[in-house]
Amino acid sequence: MDGQSEWVNQVLEQYLRCTINYHQDNWAELLPFAEFVYNNSTHSSIQIALFLANYEFHPRFDIQGPVPASVPSAETMVARLQNIQERLVIELGAAQERYKKYADRCQQEVPLYKFGDKVWLLKQHIRTERPSEKLDYRKLEPFEIAEQISQIAFRLTLPSSFKIHNTFHVSLLEPYTANTFSGRVAEPPPPVTIDEESEYEVKEILMQSWFGISYFTWWTGKVMMQMNVCGSLGKT
Repeated sequence: MDGQSEWVNQVLEQYLRCTINYHQDNWAELLPFAEFVYNNSTHSSIQIALFLANYEFHPRFDIQGPVPASVPSAETMVARLQNIQERLVIELGAAQERYKKYADRCQQEVPLYKFGDKVWLLKQHIRTERPSEKLDYRKLEPFEIAEQISQIAFRLTLPSSFKIHNTFHVSLLEPYTANTFSGRVAEPPPPVTIDEESEYEVKEILMQSWFGISYFTWWTGKVMMQMNVCGSLGKT
């Protein structure tokens, strides 16, 4: 595989990484849309889209039936597909900026971190429970800097569930910027590891059934709420 094909694969992986679900089992459904957005986006090398260069026009992404009709399921599907395309277009620009930043990294000065600063930890050589390494998160948390070991090494405050050394080279750290967009969902915190099993902290008990037999709980780090039988919560 030549360098150009490898670069295209990396861009497509970036698209999928930003839109794929947690279990990574819907990548085949998203791949055609990632390819469409890539071919219909302006490329810096030729200053036009690949589709326009080949066919002299931009493809349309309108999905309209020949007979006007209101089909809620179809309208939901169309809205979902258009949302995926818009999101991929945004991620294309972000991916291009990211690759430019990596190319210019050798010319940049080392960031000035200090005690208490929050930084992203790049997930190089760190394995998670997700099935695909290529489509997994590229960076973790952020974490607070606990100590500066040297000009190029920092110790981070890691949760007890992370069974790794807590000192990292500065090249594995990226500055963290607080969320400035209202309504954007933040990444969930990692599960707490107890007796080699991942358990989540109970954030709130929302309701209780009659006689206290079961509880409707909301777990920290989980979007879904869950009904639990009394006794199944253990030591959470």
